Amino acid sequence: MHAQNGHGPPVASAVLRIAAGAVVLALLVMAAGPERLAEHLTELSPQWLGLAAVLYAGSIVLRGVRLWLMIAARVERGDWTRASAITVFSLSLNGLLPFRMGDISRLFLLATGMGITLRDGMLVTIIERWFDVAVLLAALAAGLSLQYFAAEGGGAATTLAYTAVIPLVAVAMVLVVPARWPATVTALARLPFVGLLPGAMRRALPAALNAYRDAVAAYVQWWRWLVNAGLTGAIWGIQLLEYGVLFNAMGMLPPPSTLVAGFCLFMFTFAVNFIPGQVGTYEALFVASFGIAGMNEPHETLALAITIHVVNTLLLALLGAFAYLHIDVDWADLRYWWRHRELRAVQR
Repeated sequence: MHAQNGHGPPVASAVLRIAAGAVVLALLVMAAGPERLAEHLTELSPQWLGLAAVLYAGSIVLRGVRLWLMIAARVERGDWTRASAITVFSLSLNGLLPFRMGDISRLFLLATGMGITLRDGMLVTIIERWFDVAVLLAALAAGLSLQYFAAEGGGAATTLAYTAVIPLVAVAMVLVVPARWPATVTALARLPFVGLLPGAMRRALPAALNAYRDAVAAYVQWWRWLVNAGLTGAIWGIQLLEYGVLFNAMGMLPPPSTLVAGFCLFMFTFAVNFIPGQVGTYEALFVASFGIAGMNEPHETLALAITIHVVNTLLLALLGAFAYLHIDVDWADLRYWWRHRELRAVQR
């Protein structure tokens, strides 16, 4: 691969998106009140910020361990430290660049750095996301249910709770059914609605379903299922604790149900980002998510959003730089991958 054949996202477009995000952030600051916002930010002590950074770093390490356990049976080279470094580097790119470029880059890094085929890398990523969604939906359902009981009959909260439980069951099924009853997955290709699909998609569907079935059978044996579920719960639990620490440091710790519900809503809403560095969008979605969960003090919530955004971004940038040196990736090749996405170039 060669860098001269392509580059990353156009600079002008990125600058315009950052400027739009900055405008959103400025409007939020003006609406919340700059004086009150500054007052809350000055209440933070270095000790609380350090503890929050340690917690976030711990959740990142666990993500690397989870990835290693999922690919250990198929990896050709490397160890859990390399898997962790690739995880850290991809997370830093997700935080600094738009359009989940870190996830795209991770496929390239797993292929070139650890001998994982592109197909396996994509399937591992999909399964990881299933576990993330399942745990967050379970936590969201629990948080909203607690709010319902605390509110003595809040109908909206219980409706949302049931809305979260239904997808949770669906997520569990797409993981459990292929592992327990593999023939069920193959039978999906014979359902009547498949005939309505375009010809190319209809012909590719059986192979795609078989690949997914085989991947789940390989990666989600019962012991792996339990370990992955436990690690995923620990990852999000530690990150939730980071939020709680900073809320408490500002003297505005909400009820547990509000904290859990707001955290889960935020994790879902900011998953897709189109502005580099998530400038403005991070803070807007944070305030909206916790507002829906029941926090009605936007200046306090905005102060926390800015704090978490800055702490996590700086930590990811620092750890990402160390990870970049450890995995020894060719930056020019990575930029070429972003531009061209030549899948066959990394398949083995």
